[in-house]
Amino acid sequence: MLTIKKVSMEDIAGDGQDKPVVWFHEHDKGLGINVTNGQTIEDIAGTPDADEWPGVVLVLFKTETDFQGKRVACVRIRRPKPGAVVPEPEPPEGSDDVPF
Repeated sequence: MLTIKKVSMEDIAGDGQDKPVVWFHEHDKGLGINVTNGQTIEDIAGTPDADEWPGVVLVLFKTETDFQGKRVACVRIRRPKPGAVVPEPEPPEGSDDVPF
């Protein structure tokens, strides 16, 4: 499970078009968000407003999808299963909060 830290807009394809990238507390890499994953996060978060997504807990998993007539690997998102232990997010950078 991963907890959303922030969402930024970045030119990840090098085509001059900014796309949303989700960053997590538990991982250094961001995840570029496509339409399918964006709609899933909206459903889990209960809002299409990406400014409200930090703190939302997600599960990422590998699967396959059809793309341009070929089967390719992809990452999809789902909500944590009921009863799953949700990790404590790290305090924001510069915070004096002690995580205990």
